[in-house]
Amino acid sequence: MTEKKCLACGGTNLVPYSPCKVLTCGEIGFDYLTESFACVNCGHIEFYAIQSKLDKQLEHNKKEEERKKLAAEYDKQIEAKKAELEKLRSIIADENQTVKAVKEAENKIVDVENEIRGLKSRKERETCHRPFMY
Repeated sequence: MTEKKCLACGGTNLVPYSPCKVLTCGEIGFDYLTESFACVNCGHIEFYAIQSKLDKQLEHNKKEEERKKLAAEYDKQIEAKKAELEKLRSIIADENQTVKAVKEAENKIVDVENEIRGLKSRKERETCHRPFMY
């Protein structure tokens, strides 16, 4: 870790001050505790993120992004299956289709509906939101 330095005077003689909670930081998207240090030379107080908590939050944010990407992929697969289902239903509704084609479509509909339920179940299980805990 780099040496802590006062931004006001450039001094490096900083002593621990009481911890402070910094309200929402937009760049990393959460509230967090900081370590604070007072400059012995000029009295300016510097705030530093508590690295272990910052690392945990950043890891959580990364996992949330991965979860969102996975959920979007499941949504894409589900939409493709729904489109396939609509195509099968249109075959069944078409009076010009052969009896064989209609029977095949009816049998396939059950399989596609089961695949959609399975995808929804996996999406829920694999992408459910887990709140961040320090």
